[in-house]
Amino acid sequence: MLKKFLSVLLIISLMLSLAACSILNIRKNARVIPFGRDVPEFYAEEDNESEEQNDSTDDMSGLSALFGEGSNIISGLGGILGALKGTDSVSSMVGGLLPKTGWPSEHVPKELPEYTGGEIANSGGFVNDFYIFVDETDDDALDNYINKLKENGWIVTRDYDDEKEAVLGPHTLYIRWNSGDSLQMNLMTVKQGSWPYDKLPPDLIPPETGTLVGEISIQEYDDITYFVYTYDGIDSDAAAEYMKMLIDNGWEGDSTYISKTFEWNGKKYSASVEIYETIETRSSFTFNMQLIN
Repeated sequence: MLKKFLSVLLIISLMLSLAACSILNIRKNARVIPFGRDVPEFYAEEDNESEEQNDSTDDMSGLSALFGEGSNIISGLGGILGALKGTDSVSSMVGGLLPKTGWPSEHVPKELPEYTGGEIANSGGFVNDFYIFVDETDDDALDNYINKLKENGWIVTRDYDDEKEAVLGPHTLYIRWNSGDSLQMNLMTVKQGSWPYDKLPPDLIPPETGTLVGEISIQEYDDITYFVYTYDGIDSDAAAEYMKMLIDNGWEGDSTYISKTFEWNGKKYSASVEIYETIETRSSFTFNMQLIN
């Protein structure tokens, strides 16, 4: 433990040394005016008042640069000290300060294939929001990776030149070009939930097939309730079958849009269900419900 703590002190000491060097360099390159007042001995002889004003402007610019640089350094040190205070593991904090090269197999799901068409320059983040930076890659390597995602069951929902998006279960992978030959990959993972029977009217029956993706986030505005629910394992045919099942249970409409009026908890509501979108084997539905009286 002592060895790990000394490692942290060494890093902080290095940061302080860099801060001191930065401030000294700024002082060498700019004439600072203490307290914003002219100090005669700092200047050579002036021929006229305009030259004094120009020097004053330059000096204030140097002072601003000094404070700006110092602020950035202090901010960085604050982040280090904050991490030291809030972490239970000193070694994990030290690791967080250093670039993590190589594919982060221990931090991403096994369903996410390794990107081998470039150099993994850095990675990090959280369970629900993890980033990976790739250098020295190109369009062909990215196209090969998109094909590899498809082979591993990922559904590509966006495929533009400058950005890509793929989904698999609770995971969404965003890929975009940073600059030149550098890519940024963001893996977002939502918490898996279940159908909230206690919060929804029994007239809305969930699909009998497929798997709910994430949690249902119910939005309420005055007398209106709205949410979107997404299921994996439901293609366009299965989505139409789901709508037919609801029609068989008292809803009216067709294979894309249905509606129904019912009573729930002593109040009367008008509701509708619509197929929002279907991409391969992933379908999303919208539910709208409005209080009548």
